[in-house]
Amino acid sequence: MSAPAEKLIAQFVRVSMNAKLGPMACTSYPSFTCPPSCPLIDSDCYAKSGFYTRLNWAKLDAGERGQQLAEVYRQVKRLPRGSLIRDKVAGDEWPTANNPELIDKAAILEKARAFKHLRVISFTHYRPTAANVRILKAAKAAGLPINLSADNLTDADKKAATGLAVAVVVSSDTPKVSHTPKGRKVVICPAQTSDRVTCSSCGLCADHDRDYLIGFRAHGGGKKRIDARLGAAA
Repeated sequence: MSAPAEKLIAQFVRVSMNAKLGPMACTSYPSFTCPPSCPLIDSDCYAKSGFYTRLNWAKLDAGERGQQLAEVYRQVKRLPRGSLIRDKVAGDEWPTANNPELIDKAAILEKARAFKHLRVISFTHYRPTAANVRILKAAKAAGLPINLSADNLTDADKKAATGLAVAVVVSSDTPKVSHTPKGRKVVICPAQTSDRVTCSSCGLCADHDRDYLIGFRAHGGGKKRIDARLGAAA
């Protein structure tokens, strides 16, 4: 990994107070785990857009919150089999020491051993290079499936071609059901279409055998900017 052992910290929360997540377990990781190529790294990042998520992430980076990684995994292993967990509310997968754009295979397989008994909601913005796709498929086979995050519908088609599950950012006026340019079905996150739904009551993103993509409408303070970017990419 790209950090000394003493910096391998993460955060485990047994019952989240995040209104969007609902009462479920969740984890966060330091910001250095995010690949530099992520287009949201400097703006429109989910973990930076909310006041409390941004504050929490900053404290995790500063070492003021969180636990040693081994302790986080011990707590994850204690969760009841089949329960739902939101992995990576902030952060991404551990990178290799020499390449911040390459997922550390040994690290993700270690993580899979801790998470394999759970239903996992997880996303990654690592580029789907051949090497990263192989590593993500190995993680899925070991019990840790992860959605690829796509930046527009064309990108979603490219990433869906890998055979991995995909979640995609869409414009704020996208209907509940739409399609990519290549005809793949896109279903809007139910928590964005009903105030009664949270991640903990839904769990669609943890279903990696689904035959559709999950769409997340642009929202919040960056909605107009994201809509403009998506319009330019169309």
